[in-house]
Amino acid sequence: MKLLKIGLVTDATNDLGCETIVKALAEPDILEICTPIVFGIKDRIELAVKDLSPEEQVPVGIIGNAEEIADGRINIIDCNNSEEELLKKATELFLNNHLDIIIDIPSGDNDKTGANSLSNTINTVLCIENDETLHWTVNGSTRWTSTSEKDLTEVVKKTWLSLRKDCTLLKPRIAVIAKNEDSHKQLVALREEQGIMVFGPFETGMFIDQKKYKNYDAVIIAGAENADSCMREALDEENTVGYISGLPLVVAYLLGEKETSVQALKQAMFASINIHRNRTRYRIATSKPLEKQWIPRGRDDFKLDLSKDNNDF
Repeated sequence: MKLLKIGLVTDATNDLGCETIVKALAEPDILEICTPIVFGIKDRIELAVKDLSPEEQVPVGIIGNAEEIADGRINIIDCNNSEEELLKKATELFLNNHLDIIIDIPSGDNDKTGANSLSNTINTVLCIENDETLHWTVNGSTRWTSTSEKDLTEVVKKTWLSLRKDCTLLKPRIAVIAKNEDSHKQLVALREEQGIMVFGPFETGMFIDQKKYKNYDAVIIAGAENADSCMREALDEENTVGYISGLPLVVAYLLGEKETSVQALKQAMFASINIHRNRTRYRIATSKPLEKQWIPRGRDDFKLDLSKDNNDF
């Protein structure tokens, strides 16, 4: 089985980021499920490897170009660049089919502004003008995103498509947390006219305290203050990571509060691998849909010949 190539990006000055990457990759079986490519200063990464115990030691290889990437080791691209420049390098590798996933380990708080900067940098390299991205916070099967009330309808449509592609859910259930009751009309219209299973609006306290988010595949927070922080407090932060949908490649990132968490980085890797596999399944399943075959009514002796075109009936 071909291993997915994961690019791990951290700021050149982020020593804790290098340490986190090395400790996560030293975990048992990690190198058997993916091929990591680390963008950073080799001396700092090698120093972090030396600090590991003898039982945790992992093979390391310094590479000069993508052709030297090898499975079963930590591949290091030695570069002393800013985080933005490293993201551009990683995205260029994706364009040349040498990378499947990018995970960003920020050096500071990665709030919504940081996530927007991350997606904008990648969009620039990919020459994507129409921004179709959504910034998700993910914890296991619980995922949520934030938007303004005026963009609610468009975000619901993006969410529905993202859940079908990234999670292989045929009829995803979406919940909306909002303070404005007027959004109820928008949700009813989406259910009746678009067939999208979206419900709400729900009040923040009741929805989170009663753990109603477990009944839905995704939650959209539309202008509700403090709902995002309340969701994070209700879940295990060690397993909470960020993810960007709507891009041609899988992009995840650690949240600023847990940037040094080895467990969070492992969760980001596992989630990214699952999303990549789901996208592949979706692409294969929808690439060649069957044409509808018309059978004349009132004939019980009719035999369908699939070798003929529709026009032959």
